[in-house]
Amino acid sequence: MPTGPWKQGADGFGCVSTELQVGPKGSSNMSSAIWYEVRGTDANSPTTVVLGGDVRVPNSDAAVRSKFSELANQLLKKLNLTIDEDFRAAIQQDRAADRLSGVYAVRYASELAGKVRENRLTIKRLVASSVGSGPAKP
Repeated sequence: MPTGPWKQGADGFGCVSTELQVGPKGSSNMSSAIWYEVRGTDANSPTTVVLGGDVRVPNSDAAVRSKFSELANQLLKKLNLTIDEDFRAAIQQDRAADRLSGVYAVRYASELAGKVRENRLTIKRLVASSVGSGPAKP
């Protein structure tokens, strides 16, 4: 098993980055943040990357969305994934969207959880038996 932040949990293996603070701090000294998580079903095989943007301060939505879009584009480029402009627009407009790109299912969703807007880009590698067998279920 690898050493470092890659740890085994109830649902497999994973690691989470530290949060990148974005935008102004609120009255409770809390700020919005961008983070990522890598998950896998075994110790040597990451299968899912989640990029998250949490808007915890009302006036930081635009800053979080801008940084989130920038990092999402870099991540997609790094993984050699091609996503159409409609998908990129969905991120900017907080519309749910999902696409298949090669052996990956790519999904964007945004929802309000209490007072926090949670933006999530999930990139999941599909197993060989599920490729071409219907709609993506990331």
